[in-house]
Amino acid sequence: MGLFSNFFKPKVGDESKETISKLRQWIRTHFPDSGYTYYSKPSGNAYRVYRTDSGSQLKLSGIQVPLIQLNHDTGFFASVRNAFFGYKRPMLPTFLIDYHNKIHQEISRFEDNLKKLSCLSSSIREDDLFLEIDHVFNTRLKILYNELLFCKFDKLGESSYFSGLFRRINAVYGDMQNLNTDFLDYMYAMTNTEYENTKQDLEMIRMRVTAMSDVAKQQSDL
Repeated sequence: MGLFSNFFKPKVGDESKETISKLRQWIRTHFPDSGYTYYSKPSGNAYRVYRTDSGSQLKLSGIQVPLIQLNHDTGFFASVRNAFFGYKRPMLPTFLIDYHNKIHQEISRFEDNLKKLSCLSSSIREDDLFLEIDHVFNTRLKILYNELLFCKFDKLGESSYFSGLFRRINAVYGDMQNLNTDFLDYMYAMTNTEYENTKQDLEMIRMRVTAMSDVAKQQSDL
């Protein structure tokens, strides 16, 4: 059994790759005119029209992003938030392009981390925490997918609806950022065992990922 068990052992990235593929397919289906997926950054014509499940088209270019009040000055949609306090509020396609760029960046970082991991020794790749990072990252991707799947695009001009969506997507994006950083830092620590604080660094990262994993489990049990 031991000989064949390696053939059935899940690989880091298996979970997330499937959901990333679903996200890309969702973009192709609902924003077909953009010619754009999560593989690259969008052009200026992206997200002007949304195609519903019934096939009808909803014009987004005439919808202004509502003003929202946040308690911090940096982070998700920073450039868009700065524009809120100018004389002209951005239109919804501008906001969606900015959102897509941020998410695209984190998906690309995750895929880059997977490539880096594949170049390391098998003893490092087999550390269970990498599978846990993949699992937690995938839960965040699924939350993002569900937000897009059930998003009422015609209501994004309403402050209460927009701010709720913004808050949820912002939390997902922040978690993706943190997981990518922990992914990279954990690989670095595993390959630099002579560093005197390696054990402490590894334990701190494990604690953070485990905490996020516990939250993901609680959310899935609801």
